[in-house]
Amino acid sequence: MKTDINLTLLATLTLALTFVACDQHSQAEQPTWHSLDTLFGISEESPEFQAFAATHKLGYSYMNDEKDSAHHWTQDGAVAIVMKNYQVAYISLQVSSKSKIKGAGRYTHELPFGLTSNDKEEQIIMKLGKPDKGNLWIYQNYRIVMSFVESTGLLDSMLITKDHLAMSHNSAANQSTLPRTPNELNRVMAAEILNRKLSKPTISTVEFSKSGLEKALENKLLEQLSFPPRCKITEKGMSIFGTIVSKDKDFFPWPLVGMGPCLDLKTEIAEKISSVDGIRDLGNGMKLVEFTTDYIFPPNTPPEITQYLYSGRRGKAVFALYDDGWRISEN
Repeated sequence: MKTDINLTLLATLTLALTFVACDQHSQAEQPTWHSLDTLFGISEESPEFQAFAATHKLGYSYMNDEKDSAHHWTQDGAVAIVMKNYQVAYISLQVSSKSKIKGAGRYTHELPFGLTSNDKEEQIIMKLGKPDKGNLWIYQNYRIVMSFVESTGLLDSMLITKDHLAMSHNSAANQSTLPRTPNELNRVMAAEILNRKLSKPTISTVEFSKSGLEKALENKLLEQLSFPPRCKITEKGMSIFGTIVSKDKDFFPWPLVGMGPCLDLKTEIAEKISSVDGIRDLGNGMKLVEFTTDYIFPPNTPPEITQYLYSGRRGKAVFALYDDGWRISEN
């Protein structure tokens, strides 16, 4: 991922947000970073993104006449969500109130990665390490380009993407960096194909982790009933789990054979690729892809829900090579 590409994108966003920052009427609540982080890789047309856009009253326009590249923004211009290939690729946060964008707002929620609006580059280096190139930090599985206020040196803005998304976008711009011939399958290509399939909501149950179940009982989010063996979500628990379960469906079997206790979801949710963990050749134009996903919970789901429930799953998929490229085999 080239830093100058990201800086160009930052400049494009700055120009675009200049035109929307003045529209301050009936503003919606700014999204938290937790809710923004769940958007990476999901489809622009997915129910989850459409609900998110409606909740936060996002503005919208195409970028450079590319119909598959668009950006959405909050009405105060503090948050911008950039699409590439119809999927959420970048998220920009305007941190400083000293923005060059006339009338632009400042992101007021807690910043990601333990950063604050009072941080200068030296504080960020202490927290994230030295930048990998220019103003680009590669931290955990994120890539972050940061700009700073000239007069104070304080953090001004952040442009954030996920590592596998950055590789994908770079490959589209530079084929020599990541060959994409039809007869090869790499992790980036596998993630793209899997995300298209996983963007359709199909997850109907979510399992408690062993430690999460114990913690939920300890915190009185669940009440264990003896006969028939089951658990009931308490009123306190509904404040955590209420966005994904219905009150009339708050019972679940107490551990079934080979399966931990699960919550039945009131509506199915989608998932997205967190990582592609390996690709094994099966011969005859077939590949086995092992992957890990993140569940896409509703935007208003409390972030602490992942202290109790698994936030994703591990899976496998068989890919087959067709005349037009790789597809997931349904057989």
